[in-house]
Formats: sequence, structure tokens, C-alpha cells
Amino acid sequence: FMQNGNESNINTSLFEDEASEEHDVFNDIAALLEDMNKKMQLGSDNEEDMLLNITLVLEFLNNLYNQKLEDNNKINQQLQKLKVDISKIEKKQEELQVKEANKSTGKRSRKRNFDDYDEEEEEYNKNKKRQKILKNLENLEGVYLENGLQNLSNNLSTFTEFSELKPKATLLYQSSRPMMGINSSNEVTNICYDKGEDFFCITGGLQEIHVFPYDVVVNADNNPEALTPLQKIIHTDKITACCWSKCDADRSNIATGDSNGLLTLYDLQSGNSILKYREHTEKTKINNIDYSNNEDGIFASCGDDHTVKLWHKSQSASTATIDNHSRACFGIKFNPTYFNEICFGCADNNSYIYDIRFLKNPLSVISCHKKPVTYINYLSRDQVITQSLDSSLKLSQTYTQSSSKFVKKNKVLGYSKVLRSYTGHVNNQYITNMASVHDRIACGSEDNQVIVYNKQISTPMLHHSFNTGFDEDDINHYVSSVCWNRDANILLAGNSRGFVKILELL
Repeated sequence: FMQNGNESNINTSLFEDEASEEHDVFNDIAALLEDMNKKMQLGSDNEEDMLLNITLVLEFLNNLYNQKLEDNNKINQQLQKLKVDISKIEKKQEELQVKEANKSTGKRSRKRNFDDYDEEEEEYNKNKKRQKILKNLENLEGVYLENGLQNLSNNLSTFTEFSELKPKATLLYQSSRPMMGINSSNEVTNICYDKGEDFFCITGGLQEIHVFPYDVVVNADNNPEALTPLQKIIHTDKITACCWSKCDADRSNIATGDSNGLLTLYDLQSGNSILKYREHTEKTKINNIDYSNNEDGIFASCGDDHTVKLWHKSQSASTATIDNHSRACFGIKFNPTYFNEICFGCADNNSYIYDIRFLKNPLSVISCHKKPVTYINYLSRDQVITQSLDSSLKLSQTYTQSSSKFVKKNKVLGYSKVLRSYTGHVNNQYITNMASVHDRIACGSEDNQVIVYNKQISTPMLHHSFNTGFDEDDINHYVSSVCWNRDANILLAGNSRGFVKILELL
């Protein structure tokens, strides 16, 4: 509460400073006009000085007039646009009301007898949607003015479609091995699905991989037996990175990275390790791993040793290394469409896009954060969402050009433009992870909440707290991992205490 109070005080003081500066400017102009009037009435010996004053005042008045004229023209254009679109929507509304009236004439009496027909509940849901729209009027105004009526309509329907994140089941990431609790934590560092989303796994501080059947867990109704891992694989250190293979040929393979720099490939059918790579500097953390969306056996890793490495499961060593960065690297991802592109965040506050065929220089650098970039995700082939310890997510449009001339030119070929900033979560200390599906973005928060944003809206759409309200220790924990189900409105989220919740958007 103190922190919020301080932020409020800071914001108030900023507004006061701006108002004070504006007030000073108008005072200066008023004093100048008053001085000029006096000189004109009394006569001035210094006509040159008076001419200068008049010239300055005239310039100010002309600039102010042009600015207000421009503002007025812009407002008139917006009003005209609104008038046309209001007319269109009123006509469409009238058509639909007539159709609905004709359809419901013969059904009205029968409909009233249904137990699930609840007019009050329907009105309640409408009011909730209205309140949501009014609360985000400024954001929605931007969507409408930038992208038009059709885009607003599409986004409005998705934005108001859901009103809560409802828990379907709760898992606990815990070890059955004695004494594990002494030197390890229950923190959930990763949650990920297999390619077909038939299974998902949880990894973290317990040095274990827990595998669950998705359908069984989602329909478990908190049945303890159904919430027991199907498989447990024991590792040697805290697992800090994890990714399931995205290709059919390797769909039982999973790559993990740990806090000691070891990268391991496991076959989950047998539960055995296939390969171990010791190229990241020992005793430095591997922060993220991602498999190629297209090429069998290719994956990438990044870590605290300032390097990004490319691998192929048929090779006993890395196939390439990016080591021209002076800070830790995070959150590496392959582009889902341009298969040769990878993007990763860095502790130098930037994100970098590379063509894996030409690693001498980046294709593009995304510079939009004030603190380290800890996670990235592709929303589309040329839109990247970045997460930072400045408590914000940023959506950037990227413009890149892969070519063989790239190496010869020895310079960055692309650029990026920030489209939107998302704030409303707390993230200034830990890696809380982020995931996206369709137009929805989820991230962990250091106030022990999971936050969901709509792509077009800068403020949270939904949130769910892991706090129980009964345990004071809740406030010391944070949501540390999130993962969307690709084909359903299901979000998996885990926290630093080892709880994993299956949340459904309703």
C-alpha cells in the first residue's frame, strides 16, 4: 500500500509540475502583453524593443491559432467519422432487432418455462460488459481511431467475451524424495505442452520433471489420484529452462537447461537422457530453450554466460554460437513463420533478431525497455511481444530483411516500431514468464497474480490471485510460469511456492 501511495504522490507531483510550468508560460505572456500596452500608452523611447515584443507575441498567437485550428480540424474529422459509423450501427441494430422480434414471437411463452432462462442474469452480464467498455474507453478509442469500425467490433467482442479466470484444478509441484525440501525450492520455472497438447510437464526448483495427461487433469475435479504425475524424471540441479520438441519425429523429446549450465535431452517414453551438452559456462544458468517450428532436431538455448547457442540432436556439440553480447541472454524464440529467424532478450535492455544462417550481426534490434528483457514471444511473423523488469510488456512491429549481402554490409538491416505498451502487473525482480495465444497475452506478476491482456488494450483484461487470504506467506511469492492451451480457453499458471492452477476463461 505504501508503494502505491508513493506512486500516487509521484504522479500528482508530475501533474502539479506540468500545471505549474504551463501557468508560468501564460504568466510570462500576460506580463509581456501588459508591458507592451503600457509602453504603447506612455510612449517608449526604445521602439526597437517594443517591435521585438510585438513580433514575439504575434508569433505566439499565430502558432497557437494554427495549433488550435489543426486540433479543431482533427476533431471535426473524428466527429464526421463517428457520425457515419453511428448511422451504420443504428441501421444494423434496427435490422437485428426486427429479426430477433420475429424469431422470438413464437418462442416467448415456451422460453419462459425453461429453468436456465434467467433474464436478470442476462442483464447482469450485459452490465458487466458495459462497465468493462467504460473502464477502457480511452484504449478502445485508440483502437477505433487507428483501425476503424470493423477492427473495433472484432476486438470488442473478444475483449468482452470473458469476465473471469475460473480454477478448474490445482496441482502441487512437490517431491516424494525425502530431504528434498532442505536444499531446494518448490518454485515452478516452466510449464510446457507436447506438440499435440496431450501432455504437459512442470519443472523447477525440485530438480524434477513432472508429466501429466492434459485431459485427465482438466476433468479431474480436484480428484487427488487424477492430479498425480504420470511420470517423474529426476535431474541433478534446479531446472531453469524446458521445451518440448515441436516436430512429429521427436515428439517424445524434451530439452532442459539447469542452474549449472548443463543442457540435457530426455526421451519421455523411456524416461532416460539421450544427450548432455556442457558448453554453457559451468555454474551459470541456462535461461531459456526453444525448438524450431519446422526443422526436426534443431533447438536453441541462451544463458547467463552471455551466449546464445544453436544445436542439432544429431551433433555432439553446438552448431553455432552468438557471443557478441556483454550481458545475460533470456527468452529465446524461433519465428513461427520465418524459420531461420530467432529472437531473444538481453540484460542490456534490448531484444535482438538474428538470421541463423548469418550470425555476424542482428537483423534488427528492439530498443524499448528501461530494464533487462527477460522473455519474448512472437504474436505473428513480424510482431514481437517483449517482457521486461521495468514492469511492462511491449508489442513491437519488426521490419527485417534476410539476405546473403547481410554479412558483407556488416550492419543491422532492419528496425522496429513499438505499437503498444502493457502495464498493470508487477515485475521488477524475478523472471515471471509470459505466453500468448491468438489475441491474448498472459504473464506472471510479483504480487502473486497471473495477469491476462488483450492485444489491443494496454490495461489488464483479467487477473487471478494465488493468494489464499489465510496465509501471510502468500505475499512473499510470485507467479513464475504461464502457458496457454492452443485450442482451448485454458491457461496453466504456476507460482514460486509450487502451486499450479488450471484456469478456464469464462
